[in-house]
Amino acid sequence: MGGIGSHLMAGYQNLIKDHPASASSVRAGSGNGPQKANDGNMRTRWESEYSDPQSIEFDLDYEQWVDTIIVRSEFAYPKWFNVYVQEQGKSTWAEVVKDVPGIQSNSNYISFAARKARKIKFVFTERGTGWGNSIWEIEVYNTAPIGGPMFTPTPTVTPQPTNTPTPANTPDTTPPEEVTLTSPVTGEYLGTGWFNTTANATDFGSGVKKVEFHFWHDDGWEVVEDWTGVDGWSASFNATGLTTQNDMKLLVWAVDNAGNRVQSNVATTLSNIVPDCDLVWVSKPGSINSGTVEITANYNGWWRATIDGNPWTTLLVENGSAIAQVDLAIDSGKSVTHIIALWFPHEGGANYCATDITVDNRPDPTSTNTPTRTSTSTSVPTVTRTPTSTATPTKTLVPTVVSSSTSTPTVVPTQTPTPSPEGEPTATRTPTVVPSATSTSTPTASNTPTPTMTPAPSCSIVWVANSGSKNVGIINFTANPNGWWNATVDGNGWTD
Repeated sequence: MGGIGSHLMAGYQNLIKDHPASASSVRAGSGNGPQKANDGNMRTRWESEYSDPQSIEFDLDYEQWVDTIIVRSEFAYPKWFNVYVQEQGKSTWAEVVKDVPGIQSNSNYISFAARKARKIKFVFTERGTGWGNSIWEIEVYNTAPIGGPMFTPTPTVTPQPTNTPTPANTPDTTPPEEVTLTSPVTGEYLGTGWFNTTANATDFGSGVKKVEFHFWHDDGWEVVEDWTGVDGWSASFNATGLTTQNDMKLLVWAVDNAGNRVQSNVATTLSNIVPDCDLVWVSKPGSINSGTVEITANYNGWWRATIDGNPWTTLLVENGSAIAQVDLAIDSGKSVTHIIALWFPHEGGANYCATDITVDNRPDPTSTNTPTRTSTSTSVPTVTRTPTSTATPTKTLVPTVVSSSTSTPTVVPTQTPTPSPEGEPTATRTPTVVPSATSTSTPTASNTPTPTMTPAPSCSIVWVANSGSKNVGIINFTANPNGWWNATVDGNGWTD
């Protein structure tokens, strides 16, 4: 953004430089606190959180007159802001200017009727981008004539800015007090077509007559003059068709009505080489969601980064590289793909470099960055098989007759009385059948055959990962017995 001295109003003291500063918020982890908005260094900045409204205020140490302020915004600029002052011993704030439109990657110069102020506050009501408010510098001045009093405790007349042209009979030999090239800045990407350039110029003598913009590239110098300064001093150049180069430069000359000239700061190493970058994700050992992003880029400076399309941070690339710590969200039990994108802001804010990386968040605490050859023996439980009876014809047991005899009655004579000659009965033999014992045949049953037991199947599995892969490899296994085996992956049918 130019040298430190190039942005100060020549001959005037910045009344808040290095004074106490406070802000409504600071972007977490950025280190860009409010004191960096008034340290006189255009390479540092205050960065607020990504919400509205935000404010920053400064203590002037004692009550002073102020009539000019400058707000120098970064790419993430405030769209609208108000300015307030607080007098010594008072607790209320008085409005000075309201609804000032911020300027992206540029500066607001605001003059107003001089006011007494012990403190001054800037309230940024709305952001111009999705990021926070990012302010390079804020400057506060009292532009009373040089050599006059910078502070009048109890003035009888409110001082007014003096900008009276030098009378015609008094030669103006003083060049313009201030000329600053505000855009582009050193090292900026100009694009490959038309680009705009802007400057600030002030002359309290005869007034600024014109501002000359000088653009140098390998075909020589081009000069465009702005004679009006309407909406600020600016010019446009066409970079279409220029050879690829990164050593172009641009500067400004301010010329007053008396012909006095003064040169601005110079923006060097301007380039039309398209920004490019590369991201490498390195996970933290033992973690599935934490790691670092290693960045290489062809442009130094502030790059913007997003995670899944949401603003994440700004990264300062120095000497072509940067490293950032990242902690990604975890969705328990699921694989989540996160996209980390990096791009280089420039005039217009178009995205000229976006590199995506994908992080697999499956809960695998043993995963490492470098796939290794893993040999794992999977224990297969031994199955004790219960023999299945083979259906065999049922034998009908036919009794084997050991001995069989039919009992034949044995006649045993029984005496039957038969009359004797004397009239007495005479015995007559009547056969009595006495059954003989009959042998009962006992069948002999044949024995049921005992089945032969087959050994339980068993196997051993070894996983061999392909080199450079976490999920592709081969399975070597041995098994007993031979034949078709069923295989599953995570309990789901896979193959035979």
